[in-house]
Amino acid sequence: AKAAPDGYTFIAPAASHTTTPSLYSKLDFDPVKDFAAVTQIVTVPYLLVVPVSSPLNTLADFIATAKAKPGTLTFGSAGNGSSNHLAGELLAGSLGTQLTHVPYKGSAPALADLLGGQLSFMFDTINTSTQHVKAGKLRVLGVGTAKRSKILPDVAPIADTVPGFEAVTWIGLLAPAGTPKEIVSRMQREIEKIVHLPEIQERLSASGAEPVASTPEQFGAYVASEVAKWDRVVKRAKIPPVQ
Repeated sequence: AKAAPDGYTFIAPAASHTTTPSLYSKLDFDPVKDFAAVTQIVTVPYLLVVPVSSPLNTLADFIATAKAKPGTLTFGSAGNGSSNHLAGELLAGSLGTQLTHVPYKGSAPALADLLGGQLSFMFDTINTSTQHVKAGKLRVLGVGTAKRSKILPDVAPIADTVPGFEAVTWIGLLAPAGTPKEIVSRMQREIEKIVHLPEIQERLSASGAEPVASTPEQFGAYVASEVAKWDRVVKRAKIPPVQ
């Protein structure tokens, strides 16, 4: 944010770039105004998964239980304010009910407890959950992308049932505000070419990522909308900011 906008300095932020402003009481940068958006490189879907032993066989079962018995469904996350914590809170707000958050020191121990049946569900990235789904240990109730994922095309988006719901993580590219537009545009065009190369698409798919390569204007609007969205989620869930 403080670097010279000379076209030689870039940063590749993850989705936490848009949640940080709501989770920290003091920041020495503005996630929107202090950066020039270049492109959203990839998106990585979150899956809503439950243990295979769960009585919740469908998303409809999940929603019915969540609304009939507020607070009884528990979900683990990588910790307070983590992306999968906020995904759970977003779903709770979208359904108008309460889901009980159980923070862990990382996603791995949370996933272990989910597999062991100690948790009701979890939002986990597609690359780590799919192996357990294929092994018959987890059941997928929905994907967090707005449209069907190319990696799991048979799984319906949660948004099909809960309009407007989207919970993903992503990686993008930003430059310091004031970076010449011709440099930003050139970088976006080159990245778009790269992520659509067959060998790169194969590697991305293996890691659970889907290419986006949005325009600077699209990515800038997306970042601003995500900052506002997660601010609403954090306030509704009353997550205390880090001082």
